[in-house]
Amino acid sequence: MWAGKAQASPYFKPRLTVSPVLSSTYATEFGVFDYSVGARATLDIPLWKGAGINVAAQTIIEESDDFEDRKVFDNYSLDEGIVNASLYQTFALPFGFYNQTQIGFYKDYFDYKAIINETAWLSPEGRHKVSAKLGYFDFADYRATREYQTLSYQYNWVEHDITLHATGGNYFYEDSGYKLESRFWFGDSYVGVYYQDTESQKIGVAISIPLTPRKDMNVTRYGQLKGQAAWRTSVGTRIGNDVNTLVFNEAYAPTSSITLDNTVFNKGRLNASYIYNNLARMKEAYESYK
Repeated sequence: MWAGKAQASPYFKPRLTVSPVLSSTYATEFGVFDYSVGARATLDIPLWKGAGINVAAQTIIEESDDFEDRKVFDNYSLDEGIVNASLYQTFALPFGFYNQTQIGFYKDYFDYKAIINETAWLSPEGRHKVSAKLGYFDFADYRATREYQTLSYQYNWVEHDITLHATGGNYFYEDSGYKLESRFWFGDSYVGVYYQDTESQKIGVAISIPLTPRKDMNVTRYGQLKGQAAWRTSVGTRIGNDVNTLVFNEAYAPTSSITLDNTVFNKGRLNASYIYNNLARMKEAYESYK
């Protein structure tokens, strides 16, 4: 909500976000660290309130030998070219509900036509968030479909800069189960520890950091260029089994950079409780960059 009349329209101003992407393995029979690393450019064009076009393309920069063509991890090498293109619409509904729908093209080793819908409820003080996400994917090249349905809960423990997350449901690669995660926030970065139980049990550690200046480039008549506000990578291992066989893409649900958490909730922190507990940090940012 603007306090006064907006000086310029935000619509039809392209926002280009550049970020690294990584597919990797750790401590396997084939090496200590194997990787496929690339760069992704995501173009977002707001059309009207809550709506826009989102297109992402990426290219491989470097790969270890085991990720190259016809090698052991070739199937998990990064896709190149356009990896998704979608039209989205977000609505703020009564009683703290929000809804977002995306329709478009997604590439996840294969080409899909897809529709993704997310509905979330945020409590008045912002401590509790419940969300349901549904995705339906139709193969572009032959008759087959994939889908997922997940239900998530987040508790925002603002006094200690901790968020607690639980997600369960049916996932993209036909595994089902749940995932629990605790995130310990340090400003706009966090360290997370997680446990997941679907086809196998895993524990792991994740980090998320902003790869962009604290103040982004101003939006000009030609658009805006910025880095990724929250880049995440993780390392996990199997437990509860005699062997530590590699597993890929369990508890996985494809999406784009446009989600309610990214576009509305600021990773679940855009609420009254978080703001009141971080007024000093926000004031310092305002005084530094106004």
